[in-house]
Amino acid sequence: MRRIILKTVAAASAGAFPLLATSAFAQMASTRSMSCEQARGMVASEGAAVLSTGPDQYDRYVSSLSSCQVDQILEPAWVPTEDTPQCSVGYKCRSPGYEILAVLHRAKTKH
Repeated sequence: MRRIILKTVAAASAGAFPLLATSAFAQMASTRSMSCEQARGMVASEGAAVLSTGPDQYDRYVSSLSSCQVDQILEPAWVPTEDTPQCSVGYKCRSPGYEILAVLHRAKTKH
């Protein structure tokens, strides 16, 4: 009896998670359908916001260092909006040395 209940709960949970993920992505604000001022205002008023910048592309943008982890730094962030190709919406939180790791990763994947 216990195995049947656990299997039922596991099956129900497995089916529910994709719906939650799909629902979350469907509700994510797209910068391409808002003005630069709207996108900038959303980040400023919330302190941090996850914004979609295109199909299957999203990131977390913040208005200040207080929205980052203690060991992170701020990196200026620009996103495409309905009225501006590069709108400054605030910042991204990055770990120090992130740029070096990104360059090394790109060099490694070219070979």
